[in-house]
This record gives sequence, structure tokens and C-alpha cells, in this order.
Amino acid sequence: MIREKCITVLDKALEYSFYGLAFFIPVSIAFTEIFTTLAITAFVLKSLLCLKHQRKAASPASSFFALPNIFILLFFCFCALSLVHCASVLPKSLNALFGKWGKFIMLYWVASASFAEEGRFRKMGLVFLASAALAVVDAFSQRFFSLEFLLHRPLVDVNFAGRTEWAVTGAFKHSNDFATYLICSIPLLAGIAVTHPQSVGIQESRRSGISSVSFLSVVLLLTFCLILTFSRGGWLGFIVACGMMCFLLPKKKFFFFLGLIFFALLFSSPEILKRAATVFGAGGDSGRYQLWDGAWAMIAQHPWIGNGVGTFMAFFQDYVQGRGAMYAHNCYLQMWAEVGVFGLLCFLLFLGTVFRSGFLALRRCAGLEMAPILAGLLCGALAFLVQSALDTNLYALQPSALFWLFLGMIRAMSGDESKERSFAKDRLRMTQKNSSF
Repeated sequence: MIREKCITVLDKALEYSFYGLAFFIPVSIAFTEIFTTLAITAFVLKSLLCLKHQRKAASPASSFFALPNIFILLFFCFCALSLVHCASVLPKSLNALFGKWGKFIMLYWVASASFAEEGRFRKMGLVFLASAALAVVDAFSQRFFSLEFLLHRPLVDVNFAGRTEWAVTGAFKHSNDFATYLICSIPLLAGIAVTHPQSVGIQESRRSGISSVSFLSVVLLLTFCLILTFSRGGWLGFIVACGMMCFLLPKKKFFFFLGLIFFALLFSSPEILKRAATVFGAGGDSGRYQLWDGAWAMIAQHPWIGNGVGTFMAFFQDYVQGRGAMYAHNCYLQMWAEVGVFGLLCFLLFLGTVFRSGFLALRRCAGLEMAPILAGLLCGALAFLVQSALDTNLYALQPSALFWLFLGMIRAMSGDESKERSFAKDRLRMTQKNSSF
């Protein structure tokens, strides 16, 4: 009896740790770390108790022999193998191996095993809405009143085309990180906004309408904030995500309209338009070509197993003079330089299998209430990966936590066909309950 109560308490702790993580990702690095650790700890303790009690601790989506899990385990092994080349900075590499990649792989696996109920996705959607609304208010306060009230961060000077222009960062360290959060959140919240139960009572329909207005309002404000970040990589990721949502979901007019709003905002200001146009001018790469040349030089040194996980910044100055310690601003090149081509391939295969299972599940659950939410998660993760080719997304704590959480939720929704059938049965029970009143 005591063990059962402990399992129940740990399950609730796990659930609310995820809610806390989702809420605090755009607010605080410290709380992102805390809730990530709490979720992993609660899951491990719960799993041990369930194992002793001969109960199943994980959903079918988290089966150890699922292809995504195999590829991500191989990726971790190649990360460990890369340690042979980093004896001089071994503590840094060990911290990157276990404190970064190990932790986020665990976050993905825990999320994929924990979201077994449709109700948790709905609650998570409301948490994302509340968090995004707070981020919007904070960003507008920073832009128009020079007051970022969460962490008191200043506007960032993006300094393009020989002129000063101030970009909003919200509670993030840089505007590019804020843009990453936005391009992941907008597709998810937009997917929730267009989700409507097929057959519900009048009272629930009214609540659903009010909720949709709330989600749509926040989505539009987030899109405006995205413009104010001046992040060209973020803009590109958003365009790809919006186009993919048009392709995946039947309500294409809404996402087409959202894209039109984005381009209207983009062309409404000469400063913003000039920022977009710098891509095609001299220096429009913001020094990235030099960083990429350095990354290629590091790759040539140890192309197969890399120079050591977490060592890119430590070794960068040996290949590029006068730039100091820098990220590659291309996560895939940096990963190749650190863990080698086999590690990079395993990571890409992991992503491919996660997305493949997600798209197959989306086809299976077409027409169900959860389909737009799954599409939003897929498109948000895709936008993240597009921007990662131009920025540091996988090496920044808050964006990485959001990304791995998204991947875990995608796996939880697409692990097997029984998940969609379970969600359909839940909807049928709710429909019957409403029709009885």
C-alpha cells in the first residue's frame, strides 16, 4: 500500500515537473535545469518502484528496442568514444557528455514514456499558452518600455549594415534564442487553436471557442515578437514550419493567413526589411563563413570520431585566429567536429526515425482532435532544426530543453497505433457523456 502511494506521488511529481519545465523554459535557465532534473529523478524512482512491484513503468513508445532509442544510444556511445582525443580538456568533455547530452537524452526518453494520456497533452497546451502569454508581455515591455521585468535583460544590438538596431530577447540571453522558442511555440499553439472536438455539448463548444480565441491571439502576438527578434534564421525556420503546417493540416487558410501576416509585418518596416535583405549583401553572414571554415578545419583533423564532445570552443582558436572562443553557428558542423561523422549520422538517423513515426501517426490519426497538436509539435521541431543550421540551438540550454521535450512528446503520441485508438476512445467517452446531459 505504501509503495502504491509512493508510485502515485512520484507520478504526480513527474507530471507537474513537466508542466513546470514547459512554463519556465522562456523564463529562467535555473528553473529549466531544476525541473528537468526533477522530472528525470521522479521517473527513475518511479521506475524502480514499478520494477520491484512488477508493474509496467513505461509506455510502448519508449520500448528500449525502438529504432529512435537505438540510434540515440549509438549517438551517445560515439560521443563517449570521442573522449580519446580530448585528454587536455577531459573534465569539460565529461560534463558535456553527461551533464548535457546524457541529461537531454534522458529528458526525451522520460517524456516519451510519461505522456500516456490525452489529458496531459491538453494540460500541457494550457501551460504553454500561459508561458507564451507571459513571454509576449515581457517582450513587448522590453521593446516599448525598455523594461524586461523577468530577468532585467537589455535589448540586443544586432548591428547590421553599419547601423544600430535593437532586437528583443525576452528573458533569453540573445534574440536568436528567443526566436527559437517562438518558432517552436507558434506551430504548437496554432495547432491547438484549430483543434475542435467533433461532437461536444453546447457549453463545451463555447469554452472551446473562447479557448481558440485565446490561442489565436497569443499566436499572432508571438508572430509579431518573432519579427522584433531580427533573427533571420528564426524567420527562415518559421516560414518552413508554416508551409509544412499548410501541407499537413486541412485548415490551410489559417496557416496561409498567418504566413501573410508574417510577410506583411516583415515588409511594413524599412529597418526590418533591410535586416532581411542583408542576407544577400557583403557581410550578410555575420561572420559565419569564417566560423564554418574553422569547423571544416577541425573536422579534417579527426573526421571519423571527432575531436571530443564539448571541445569545439576550447580548440576553436587553434583553427581561426582573432575570433576567441566561438560556437560554430551550425549545430551539424559543430557536432561533426566534436563527435565525428558516425556520431552525426546516428543523430540524424535518430531524428529521421522520430519524424517518420510522427508523420505516420499523423496519417493514422487524421481527423482526430490530437492530429493538429502532433502536427504542431512536428513543425515546431522542424523549425528548430532549420534554424540549427545557422545558429547554436542544440548548444543552448533553454532551446535544447524545449526541443528534446517536443521530441519526447512526438514519440509519446506516435509510438504505436494503440495510442491513437486510446485517444479516439477518450474522445468517444467524452462525446457520450456530453450527449447524456
